[in-house]
Amino acid sequence: MSFNKFTKLQQKDFEHFLMLISLNLSGNQIQDIDENTFSDLSKLVSIDLSGNDISVIQSGLFRSLRQLQFLYIQRNNIFQVSSDVFHGLVNMKYLQVESFSICCVKPQSLYNVKCVAPSIDISSCDHLIAVPILNVTMWYMALFAFFGNVIVIIYTVSSLKKKVSITYFILTLNLSFADLLMGVYLFIIAIVNLRYTGTYGLMDYAWRHSWLCTLAGILATVSSETSAFTVFLITVDRFLAIKYSISKTCLTKRGAIGLCAFIWLTSWLLATLPLLLYENFYSKSGICISLPLSVFRKTGWRYSMMIFVGLNALLFTGILIGQIAIFVEALRVGKDVRSAKVRMLTFSGEEVTSDVYAWIIVLVLPVNSALNPILYTMTAVIRQKVRY
Repeated sequence: MSFNKFTKLQQKDFEHFLMLISLNLSGNQIQDIDENTFSDLSKLVSIDLSGNDISVIQSGLFRSLRQLQFLYIQRNNIFQVSSDVFHGLVNMKYLQVESFSICCVKPQSLYNVKCVAPSIDISSCDHLIAVPILNVTMWYMALFAFFGNVIVIIYTVSSLKKKVSITYFILTLNLSFADLLMGVYLFIIAIVNLRYTGTYGLMDYAWRHSWLCTLAGILATVSSETSAFTVFLITVDRFLAIKYSISKTCLTKRGAIGLCAFIWLTSWLLATLPLLLYENFYSKSGICISLPLSVFRKTGWRYSMMIFVGLNALLFTGILIGQIAIFVEALRVGKDVRSAKVRMLTFSGEEVTSDVYAWIIVLVLPVNSALNPILYTMTAVIRQKVRY
């Protein structure tokens, strides 16, 4: 009965097949299945409903199938089911589904059942972040990124303004606000992880498709892109300040403000544009960032590749070249360069494991936001103390 054009299943469809053992309905166009469809098929051992258009499974659909051992419901539109949907399947051995969260619904009596689902990235049935050490690390990174930048903003406004050039003051303040957003993002993910501890698998779909997850993804993207653009701009400004220290070639106050405004507008555009182009762009992962780190090509992966790999690679290359130029120029004029920042990100075509993926999300990306206060404010203070 596979690869036909069935669109709906009812109890009367199988009322004459009481001794049926295996039922293959894969590759049809089934959308609706009545709750009592399989109530008379108590001998069934295997059901294949894969490759249809099913989005909802009634809670009592499999209740009478006590002999069922193999169930295939993958390649449908099923991403969440009721908590009692598998009750009664006491002999179940193998379950293949669309989402790992469905595996989390199976009752404790079925703990030996092999449940096969697509890659779950970094989440588990109990936690949004499945790696225990990262659950703690995320809180520290959030605290450091958020409060570190709050302190920097307060200090920059109250004390540093009179000690450095106005353009450096504007750019440093801009960078701190950008990195502050990463702290907000990390707090959102950490709180959700704590809130759903022990039950995350059941809430995975609802969380990923919530407005808060979308907001978190936008904040993370805006933060990372604004930060990268600003660091590049700071690098250019420092190079001009060293090479043309006597002339007026450096950025002006109006120019710095205009460029910062342009950076914010560009970053917000880059973060929100995919919402218009792709469906559920930020809902592909529990951490709400559509990073192209998997061999599975998800919706919008080309856009993610263009931004997170292409654009950022250009910016980081520019930062690297700029820092080298600053160092060379400082040596040429006999000055001592006391701080430099180089950020590079490399990608290959190989699969990234879930553990590596988790470390990139929780540590590698946010560490920039946590270290920027030290790299760009504390070093300015040290230079001023040495100067005076």
